[in-house]
Amino acid sequence: MANKTAPRAKRKEVKSVEIESAIAESYNKLDFKFRKRDYKFTDKQKYLIDQILNPNVKIVLLDGVAGTSKSLVSVYCGLTMLKSGSVDKMLYMRSVVESAQKGLGFLKGTLEEKMEVWRHVLDSKCEELIEPFDLPKVLGSGKLEALPINYIRGASWKNMFVVVDESQNLDYDAYKLILSRMGENTTLIMCGDSDQCDIRDSGFRKVYQMFADNESKSKGIISFKFEESDIVRSELCRYIVGKFKKEA
Repeated sequence: MANKTAPRAKRKEVKSVEIESAIAESYNKLDFKFRKRDYKFTDKQKYLIDQILNPNVKIVLLDGVAGTSKSLVSVYCGLTMLKSGSVDKMLYMRSVVESAQKGLGFLKGTLEEKMEVWRHVLDSKCEELIEPFDLPKVLGSGKLEALPINYIRGASWKNMFVVVDESQNLDYDAYKLILSRMGENTTLIMCGDSDQCDIRDSGFRKVYQMFADNESKSKGIISFKFEESDIVRSELCRYIVGKFKKEA
């Protein structure tokens, strides 16, 4: 009898482990459908997406003029990784520097209420990418978070997808702070437009060029640039950007 029951107990244990593993994997995944869009990603955008989703790529310094879909592509990659369960959370951050001469002034309320001013970009990209039926579930999942840069000191990012938007408005020290948060299984995308800096001491170009070498690439850090010809927002946007570039 003892010889017959032992194998049964062993088979049951293996099955239990497999079930627990499947449950854990299912729990980590964010189940939703991408919506059908009227447009397709360009070949250059597809190449960038492949680079970001490559497990060997950890940090992408993304430079591009307005209208090249830097934010959209980044959020799409983050959602793709959440959907597959390869990361646990997507963190969206952007500089609190405003792209105008006059500021909004002091914002009252909780951190979440203050971040609504910047979070709307993340939410709008999700609205553009996710089926409306699944959108409330995704936005309410707790897997998408927006934070200002100055709240990350002392943080350690693990199993995360992080997007830093408008990063041309960060100084050199802010880049050191952000890049040194990198932990295991984390992908960081820093989006910026080197032609639209709203601060005098931007660290964007210096950091972009500092990591634009083969040694950085071998470590999983790449510098990628969208040109004026890559603008997809509209022909008018491309024309306007070109006009301003000629006058610069």
